[in-house]
Amino acid sequence: MSYNKGDKDFGEGPKVHKIRITLTSKDVKALEKVSTELIDRAKTKELRVKGPVRLPTKILKISTRKTPNGEGSKTWDMFEMRIHKRLIDLNAPTEVVKAIIINIEAGRIRITEYFFAVPHDWTKGSESRPLTLFARSARRLERATDPTNDDPQKELPWLLFLQGGPGFECSPPQNNYWINTILDRGYQVLMLDQRGTGLSSPLSPSTLGLRGDDEVQAKYLRSFRADSIVKDCEAIRKALTKDLPVAKQKWSLMGQSFGGFCITTYLSFFPEFIREAFLFGGLPPLIDGPDEVYTRTFRKIKERNEKYYEKFPGDVVMVKRICKFLQRFGDTTVRDTSSQGFMTARRFLQIGINFGAHGGVDAVHDIVLRAYSDLEFVGHLTRPTVAKIESMLPYNDHMIYAILHEAIYCQG
Repeated sequence: MSYNKGDKDFGEGPKVHKIRITLTSKDVKALEKVSTELIDRAKTKELRVKGPVRLPTKILKISTRKTPNGEGSKTWDMFEMRIHKRLIDLNAPTEVVKAIIINIEAGRIRITEYFFAVPHDWTKGSESRPLTLFARSARRLERATDPTNDDPQKELPWLLFLQGGPGFECSPPQNNYWINTILDRGYQVLMLDQRGTGLSSPLSPSTLGLRGDDEVQAKYLRSFRADSIVKDCEAIRKALTKDLPVAKQKWSLMGQSFGGFCITTYLSFFPEFIREAFLFGGLPPLIDGPDEVYTRTFRKIKERNEKYYEKFPGDVVMVKRICKFLQRFGDTTVRDTSSQGFMTARRFLQIGINFGAHGGVDAVHDIVLRAYSDLEFVGHLTRPTVAKIESMLPYNDHMIYAILHEAIYCQG
């Protein structure tokens, strides 16, 4: 397939730009769609398409040729056509819908709040309904020595932080203890609320329920996994770096827990756009089934429970007392603070997830002591105690974690 720029209506002398494109995909419909869109876009750029248009079956290549009079060809950023594994990605560029700049003088930090528009379903591209993403950037607040330069740090290298989860948003940059260390090393940091969290088209029981029945909801949730998050990130990278020199368009990645899982996916999909990556406790297991993960997890759970009861032996009696009460009344009487769910014995026991966190053993003991004291003195769990338990199990507000956590261990 080639595009020839015509000789007439373009000033003096013939100016020819040729772009040779080869497409590869097992999906013939996808190839047809790409070819059609290329032709349409070529016409909007006043280019003439010479045929016949064939659909090749190997890899995608884009090549440009200098014009006969020696002028160089432009880079066709708007096409940004890539083949990666099974995906043909030919979507309209992501745009910054809104950017709000906030200067925090106390910490000498400039915060910029961004809203981006991306497709909900990346496989459909621009045909998909839009999704809004939110992110905050942080960099040192510097004053330009040159009054004509209103942005002395415009070309600082970007570092993207990916939050753990899945299903949890980022806190504001200035509230993170590590932010100053990163900024002092010369980065500007972007903290993204991953799709479905925070201000990025957040998912909740009420919004998900509007989608339809269980099957429709499950299909909708497929677009909130790491592969879609990574494509969001790559689209944002293009939007933020499009005016930078090519050498500065790569960015660095930093991820914690599930954020590390996302980085692994990013390295698999788009390694050429990553300068460096820092992972903190987030390496996905390279296995085909969950059994080994669960076997190791069960052993660790047993070990941490033994450590807990070794430190607080008196909690054995208290936990049994609380569970006995909740087994009798939890399913019907002890409501959570949302008034839409119940504080069951099984739900209460899940606070043991905090055994894996620093200080988690002490935090669980505090909850157990509060709940036991409620039962001893007033005969029921008070609202403050129920709220404390919920705060350790925030699935009402972060439902993606409850629904999709297991899926992050899946391959493919």
